Amino acid sequence: MRFKVQKIILLVASIFIIAFWLYILNITSFANLFTLLGLFILLLASKSNPELLPISLVIIETRLFGVGPEKIFGVLPEKIELLILIFSYILWAMRKFDKRNQIPKSYLLLLYTVFVVISSAIMARITVGQSILIGILLQTRLLVILSIFPIVSLMNFEPLSYKRLWILIKKIAIIQSLVNILQLLLYPSVQFLTITSENLRFGSIRITYGYVLIAIALMMTFSEILNQVDKKNIFYFLIYSFDLLFVCKTRMVVFGLLVSIFIAFILSLRKKDGWRRALILIGFFALITPVFSSRVSELFALTQQEVSTNTGNYVARTGEVEFYTSQVKDPILGRGFISPKTKGGEIFDTKHGYYSLTDIGIIALYVISGVVGLIWFFILIVILIERLKKSKFNIFGLEYLVYSVVTCMTLLSSYYQSEYLILSLILLAAPKIAEEEV
Repeated sequence: MRFKVQKIILLVASIFIIAFWLYILNITSFANLFTLLGLFILLLASKSNPELLPISLVIIETRLFGVGPEKIFGVLPEKIELLILIFSYILWAMRKFDKRNQIPKSYLLLLYTVFVVISSAIMARITVGQSILIGILLQTRLLVILSIFPIVSLMNFEPLSYKRLWILIKKIAIIQSLVNILQLLLYPSVQFLTITSENLRFGSIRITYGYVLIAIALMMTFSEILNQVDKKNIFYFLIYSFDLLFVCKTRMVVFGLLVSIFIAFILSLRKKDGWRRALILIGFFALITPVFSSRVSELFALTQQEVSTNTGNYVARTGEVEFYTSQVKDPILGRGFISPKTKGGEIFDTKHGYYSLTDIGIIALYVISGVVGLIWFFILIVILIERLKKSKFNIFGLEYLVYSVVTCMTLLSSYYQSEYLILSLILLAAPKIAEEEV
């Protein structure tokens, strides 16, 4: 089985490498063909290797590590994710929907997502007259959450697929990190990622491709370090950290990660040999502190400056909250999920050219779906808490829970980048046997 999986990954990797270079060379049509071919092979291979289904979502979300176009043959990449959803149910049907009783019962609460999608589509119809069908289709990334049910069931036929998924996530995150770092070093002499020169911080370009993936991989790696300190995971941790601090430079991501790994570290002291591992980790962090502490200090100093002077992102966020909350038509159901391309929808989209719903976290969820949306986020927290008691990857589960809560006021990756919510919940559904070597 190991040889078969490696052979498939090697084939798909070769195809994606060709697509990657074709995008860089601006041979977009052929690059699109190779990207779709790679995804097609991943789907075919997922019949015996179901962990490749969520990996397909990651490839789509990152736009092939940042070189892909906004649309593939005129189709938004997130719409292609619907094929993953449909195909996962086809595979499950071929298995006669077996193993459904092994899906964590708390995951059934995710069906509430359907109600959120429909209610948001109806409210958009009431608010601006947008088609209900269009309103539903606009929320593709929420609908794809429903793929958790077939994927978890399919992976339970091959429990070691959870461990393979764990390994693949870390490796893909390393690739994304190194691609981002290389672009930072080469820019502006060479530009191969789709980035804009206006997105600057501390005198250099910001690159945010795959930042949620990298943050999750960092938490996964740290959870392993807490169990056993080894050179490979230390290397991974350093690369992830460098990307998030010096390339991505998103303050709330850094703050959320610091809080999550600190809490995980403190709780790990209760374990057997916890203090011995703690001393090793303290020594490790003492060595890397001179490299990373200055950037952390700069990020927090920037926040302090913006708050004290009422400038920068701080004033933008407060303006965004005021602008968008004034659009709420009904506190229970919100204003609806409105496309700026809908007639009359453009006035709900932005202001000053830079206001964005994605900047105000859970408040945006209230704007779009009202209290109904806030209940959805609360359900996610309940599910994560429940999995802490039962999951093999409970340390990672704790980190992801803390990170989600800490960052929810400005970031809401579980909503806007639901691919990583899917990844996390799949891992947290893993049976104990998945801990064994692949």
